[in-house]
Amino acid sequence: MEQIRALTTIRFVAAFYVFLFHMHVHFDLGFRGTLARFVNNGAVGMTIFFVLSGFILAVTYGTDLNVRKFAVRRVARIVPVYTLAALLTLPWFWGPKTDTLTEATVVVLAHLFMVQAWDRALFPVWNFSASWSLSAEAFFYLCFPALLWMLRKRSNSVVWAILAIGIAASLVPAVAWHVFHAGRSVYSVPIWRFPEFISGACAGVLYARGMRFENPGRWAIAAFTIFVCILCWVKSEIYVDLNVIALPSILILLATIPDCRIRALESNSAVFLGKISFAAYLLQTPLIFVIRDHKATPDLALLMEHSAPFFALALAVLLAASALVFLAVEEPARAALTKRFEAAKREKPDASAAS
Repeated sequence: MEQIRALTTIRFVAAFYVFLFHMHVHFDLGFRGTLARFVNNGAVGMTIFFVLSGFILAVTYGTDLNVRKFAVRRVARIVPVYTLAALLTLPWFWGPKTDTLTEATVVVLAHLFMVQAWDRALFPVWNFSASWSLSAEAFFYLCFPALLWMLRKRSNSVVWAILAIGIAASLVPAVAWHVFHAGRSVYSVPIWRFPEFISGACAGVLYARGMRFENPGRWAIAAFTIFVCILCWVKSEIYVDLNVIALPSILILLATIPDCRIRALESNSAVFLGKISFAAYLLQTPLIFVIRDHKATPDLALLMEHSAPFFALALAVLLAASALVFLAVEEPARAALTKRFEAAKREKPDASAAS
C-alpha cells in the first residue's frame, strides 16, 4: 500500500540495528560510552519487527481477510529464504546439543515446524539466533485471523484499551527477569513477545479506521527523540524491559511516519532496502559464522583492527547477498508458490464437478 511505503524502509532500519548489535557482540566494534549503550540495546530492533508486523498486517487485511490466502502468502513469503538460511548454516549444525541422532532429530523437527523459539535450550544451536524470531512470527500469524476478527468487532475505545493492556503485558518478561529471576527464555518464547504484535495490530486497526495524530511530524519527532534517548541512556540486560517507553514510541512512529511523507524513506532505493531486509536478517548469521571462523587469517585480522571499514565491508557483503537472494530466490519462489496454490484452488471445483 502506497500510504505505508515508508514503513517498508523501517524494516531495513530495524534489520540494520540488529545487525550492528550482533556484529558488536561478536567482534567488539569499539563502541564506548553512550554509543555503546545504544548499540548494545540493538535487540530492541526485534520489538520494532514484531510491532511493525502486527501494524502492517492489520492495515493490509483490516477490511478483507481471506484466511487461506493469508496463510499461503505468509508461507510463500517466509519459507524459501528460511530454508535457504538453514541450508547455509548446515556446516555449523553439529555441536554439544546435536551430537546424538535423537538430539539432532529434535533440533531439525523443531526448526522444520518453526517451534524452536519455545525451547530456550536451542538458542545456541544451528541457525536459532536468527530463526527464533521467525518461530515467534509463525505463532503470531497463526493467531492473527482470530485476533483481527476480534478487533474488528470492537469499538475504538475497546481497541485502545486492548492496546494499553498489550503494552502492559509486554513488560511481563521484564518483571519475571528482574523480580523472579527467570531465565533468558522470557526473551525469545513467542507467548511473551505476542503482546508486542497485539499492540501493533491494535494500532493498525485504529489507523485503518482513519484515526490520525494532529501534527504527525511533531509527534514523530518527539517519539523518535524519546526512543533514541532511552536506548542511549539505559543499559538493559533483557531488552524487553525498555518496552515501557520504547513500545509506545514505536507505535507512535508507525502511526505518524506514513503521514509525514518523508522522501528519504519513500524513495525507491530505501524501499528496496526494506524489501531485502528479511533476507538480510536471516543471512547475517551465516556471515557472522564465516567471519568468526576466519578471523585469525592475517588479512581479516588486520581489517578487524579497523572497526569502521570492517563493519562497512561486512554490511556491503550482507546487502549484496541479500539483494541477490531477494531477486533470485525470495521473489521468484514467492510468486511460484502463490501461483501454484491459487491454481490448485481453481482446479478443485472442476474436479468435484467432474466426479
